Amino acid sequence: MGPWLVWLAKLAASPKFVKWLLAQLGPNALELFGAWLSQLRHRQIAIDEADQIDGHFGGAIIDGKRHLVVWKDGEPISAYPPITSGDLKEKLRDHTREGLKDPADLPAQRAVRWVANHMPHLGDHAASDEPPTMDVSAQRPLDDTRFESAVERMRPLLAELHSAPQHCVGDHPSIPAAPGIYLFSDHGRPIYVGQSRNLRRRLAQHTSLKSRQNEARFTFNLAKRSAREAGLNTEGPRAAVEAQPEFAKYFEHARKEVADMSVQFIELPDPIARTLFEIYASLTLNTDEFNSFETH
Repeated sequence: MGPWLVWLAKLAASPKFVKWLLAQLGPNALELFGAWLSQLRHRQIAIDEADQIDGHFGGAIIDGKRHLVVWKDGEPISAYPPITSGDLKEKLRDHTREGLKDPADLPAQRAVRWVANHMPHLGDHAASDEPPTMDVSAQRPLDDTRFESAVERMRPLLAELHSAPQHCVGDHPSIPAAPGIYLFSDHGRPIYVGQSRNLRRRLAQHTSLKSRQNEARFTFNLAKRSAREAGLNTEGPRAAVEAQPEFAKYFEHARKEVADMSVQFIELPDPIARTLFEIYASLTLNTDEFNSFETH
């Protein structure tokens, strides 16, 4: 388990953190945090295994649930979490091999290689489960109050977002070209929380006829759900899904859906606060169907 997963596991065992988590998210908080931590752990296991066998890894839906699958020479080797019944190769017989990731191409792996090549005296720390020991005398003093102060801002920010004016994107009287957080709702039900360095440009992208899947991911994910329910194959890279001629009508319908939704936003220039608040708001408002923090 990597150092950040070790750190998160230790954080989960902290009574102070558990108390804060329960206060913020309610009785299901520990279950949600545990599920998220389990996803991170499965991803790291899959990456490590693929790296060891010079293979690849990628996501796949097996028996209705998402798994991280390790591949070697085009064949599935293992899945995380492990499947409970049946043959893995048979279950993935028709699964596309496009879009599989090479662990060596991940930013973290490239960083480890750079450290090994340019700073060999730190090489042992890069491969260790524990972060390197810092010479505190040579660093700024550790200050865990910064995180606590940032967390204390979350509830007031959510109240501010809730009280912001609601309009459709096209009817909104004024959307600033400023950084902030936005919330799409459908008939009063929160659907999606997003952040942007330019609210005006980002909200326009969600409804623009010129936007592609990488510019309007919320719209794309809405379309993907509808297409999947209609029986269209939505596995594989986003670009490949979008390239299917049949997908266009679902994307266009989703674009109209988003255009009819109400949007609220607040300006928030601090990028750290935006990142924390996006996660906090999505968990609190239960928008996790479309707010996935899985990396791509």
